[in-house]
Amino acid sequence: MIFYKISYTKALRKHYESFFKTKGVKQYWSQITTNNINSDFYVLEIPPNNMHKMWTYLTVGMSNEKSDINTIELFIFSPEQNKSLVELLTMCASFHQSAEPLNLNHTLSIGRPWLGNSECNFLYISLPYLDEEKLEFFQFKGKTFHCYWLIL
Repeated sequence: MIFYKISYTKALRKHYESFFKTKGVKQYWSQITTNNINSDFYVLEIPPNNMHKMWTYLTVGMSNEKSDINTIELFIFSPEQNKSLVELLTMCASFHQSAEPLNLNHTLSIGRPWLGNSECNFLYISLPYLDEEKLEFFQFKGKTFHCYWLIL
């Protein structure tokens, strides 16, 4: 009998796709250097579906290998498909892993509009009020990770 261990990123992707009841597409931002972020990190893009009539972008691997209390992943809802959100989430993951850990109720200035001509240029990390605990809590190897809503 062959046993294999499912990786953190595979288990997290399964958690997301099970919740949204649809397959996502792996997205990468090519400008990030691998020394700033885990090599298995990516952003999962979920198209509009029965859960939400908007695009959803989710970090996968942002807190892989984290041993402190800041074991979080982030997601953004968007009215449109937009690759700049892959960049935004990748930069948040890089900041989380190499500069200062992010967590619930933190804010960040992004220095530009999040979409088009929007006046929103700050991020706020919130509980996932639209989806509650079914999306928020992810269990892996006896540890609880939190999937928080990145509100812009």
